[in-house]
Amino acid sequence: MSTRRRYAYLALAAALVTLAFVVSPPREAAAMPEFQILCIYYSDAAHTTVVGNRFVSCTGISNTGIQTAFVNCIQLNRCYTPGPECSDAPWCDPNHEVCC
Repeated sequence: MSTRRRYAYLALAAALVTLAFVVSPPREAAAMPEFQILCIYYSDAAHTTVVGNRFVSCTGISNTGIQTAFVNCIQLNRCYTPGPECSDAPWCDPNHEVCC
């Protein structure tokens, strides 16, 4: 195979890959979780040293540190879509009558 033909195939392949990214449909937004969840990751089975955490909020996920097999997760507040009396903050404090 000639060098010119190889370059032509490479250029065609690159164009097809670029086209696939350009015309791919947009991703749907992730569904809101039912509850906020906080996971704490430890260095060992005795849970002596915290090495990371993962917070799944109503609007996204936040990770810090590292994730290990030694984890403890707790369920926090329920997520919901706020009413018109609230701003766009989708969280609920169980100690209040009106959740925002």
